Amino acid sequence: MAFKNSPPTGQVNVTSSLAPLNATETDSTTAPVPRFSSIYAAQPVFAIDSCSAFEMSASIASKTGPQNARVWTLDVNSGVVAATAAQIESFTLTQSSGPKCSPSITTPSFPDSLGVIPANASSLVPVTIDFTGCSTSSKFTVIIALSANGGASNTTVAVRKQEF
Repeated sequence: MAFKNSPPTGQVNVTSSLAPLNATETDSTTAPVPRFSSIYAAQPVFAIDSCSAFEMSASIASKTGPQNARVWTLDVNSGVVAATAAQIESFTLTQSSGPKCSPSITTPSFPDSLGVIPANASSLVPVTIDFTGCSTSSKFTVIIALSANGGASNTTVAVRKQEF
């Protein structure tokens, strides 16, 4: 089943009318299969309990500053619903290529609380990283773990091939 727009939270009821394969329109155990009590009116088929459309995301909006205090600004987006008690649970760098080095995150400490991000809005978060000893050819995979709504909503974003 696909929705054109995100369904509302709560229960979504699905109804359908079925075309009979025979001419019997009565609710009888002796009628040929399939048996329909009404061939014209849509009948409840099933119900789906939908959850909130949590689509929180993050990206690296900019990178500025010297090698020993490089500031990567994260753009954390709430998605189509407000993200209450939003936070960045973790931010990790894993080297994927280049001469081996060990960058360190100086600020902020994680988890980092972002508060409430309204629906369809963003919060910019500066992350300062010391890349001392890293080559300009070094590349990293960044993993950003996000949570909101009391921990009920979680997502992890991977950003690959990032240079300092």
